[in-house]
Amino acid sequence: MFLTKNEFLHGRKTFSKVDKRICDIVRSKMKAQKLTPHDVARLWDCEPKKRGKIINRIEQLVKYDNFTESEDMKRNLFRILNITEEDIKAIEECRTECKQDELERNKQTECFLDNYLLLQKYADLIISTKEYSNITIPRVFCGFMYAQTRTRPLTLGELLSYHQNNLFVYDCKDIGKAGECDSDTCCKKLYALSIVGSPLSGSTWIKAFCPVCQRVYQEHGGGAWTVIKYPQTASFNYAKSPLNIIALVELLKEVDSGRE
Repeated sequence: MFLTKNEFLHGRKTFSKVDKRICDIVRSKMKAQKLTPHDVARLWDCEPKKRGKIINRIEQLVKYDNFTESEDMKRNLFRILNITEEDIKAIEECRTECKQDELERNKQTECFLDNYLLLQKYADLIISTKEYSNITIPRVFCGFMYAQTRTRPLTLGELLSYHQNNLFVYDCKDIGKAGECDSDTCCKKLYALSIVGSPLSGSTWIKAFCPVCQRVYQEHGGGAWTVIKYPQTASFNYAKSPLNIIALVELLKEVDSGRE
């Protein structure tokens, strides 16, 4: 199974800032009115037998910022807690800000996908230059079970160094169903975008993409400890780069045009 680039970029969106803003307002209103989740559930417009689920949803919201945005949820919460037009305006302003952030994140991820072969061409320069190496890219990440396993983000330099050493690089024919890749356009190699896994099993779940046809596949494999131990051997300590991927690509294009 694969995703097209568009599906990968514009799939499920999670505007966590919006959820948190709504949860902050709900908590504030409940505290001001001295309401518990049980009190809110008793005022909910639903059958009494469903109130147990409502209590659980409110508790999840209050404790963990876990807001399930639905018309039923909004209608009942806004009515019970007397959420005002000013509160709604604050939520919508937050939503607009998050959508703008999402557009910028998509632009950066798309820039990486569209220009991966150029980045690969200048991998040595990127890996050896701290400001380039430490660039991070939305949706390019690593994550492992157990919070302290690794705290360093997956950077451009680290990812390219893996690919240079043929780590987290896959033959397209080994992933997905036969015939899914176009033999005339596919580059035959897939390169990891994201790496998540478990330090106990050593297994990983990878999202890997083809830089030519730009399909994104999911693969299960090994190599977790390679990523976990990388910070011990990294050329640079991680510090947020002043550059983003778009700025770097523009710079490399200038360098590349000067060589022609």
